[in-house]
Amino acid sequence: MIFPPKDYLQKLWARARKCGVLFIVDEAQTGFGRCGQWFDIQSYEIEPDIMVLSKTAGNGYPAAAVIVSDDVAQKLEQSFFTHLSSHQNDPLAAAAILAVMDTVEDENLVEHSRQ
Repeated sequence: MIFPPKDYLQKLWARARKCGVLFIVDEAQTGFGRCGQWFDIQSYEIEPDIMVLSKTAGNGYPAAAVIVSDDVAQKLEQSFFTHLSSHQNDPLAAAAILAVMDTVEDENLVEHSRQ
């Protein structure tokens, strides 16, 4: 993987803030400890407004997630926007993602990838 310089993403994030634009990151390839943090964006010291997860979330099971900041969540609730997908609240996908998270944690995979 090719990663942008730390200051590049920080400047991009600051510009998004200044312009009132949501900062969205896709952790499909970099999430769940693959880059030495639970999510690669953590290494840039940035809190995105929206983070999307897929492939690595289910480790082979088709699962995905959209994680939003408290601010975005409040705005969605205030506008009564509560339906994101016909597959939301899928217990099997949730179980698959939890199993992946447990394995990453139990086997200390974040630390191993950091090394």
